[in-house]
Amino acid sequence: MRSQRGRRGAVAKAIGVNAKTLERIVHESDYFPRSDTLEKIDAYIDKVEAEARAEGACPNPH
Repeated sequence: MRSQRGRRGAVAKAIGVNAKTLERIVHESDYFPRSDTLEKIDAYIDKVEAEARAEGACPNPH
């Protein structure tokens, strides 16, 4: 659990959101983040997918 929290903290920092916000998204089913937070997360996912495709690690997008 501790290592997951550390990874999520690093991801939150890379995304540009508060680590506690990311924890709430993961663990609280009734927590709804702001739209700008969701946009940051989507942009980060797109970036990671593009990098993975460029490396050949993600051959089938969606």
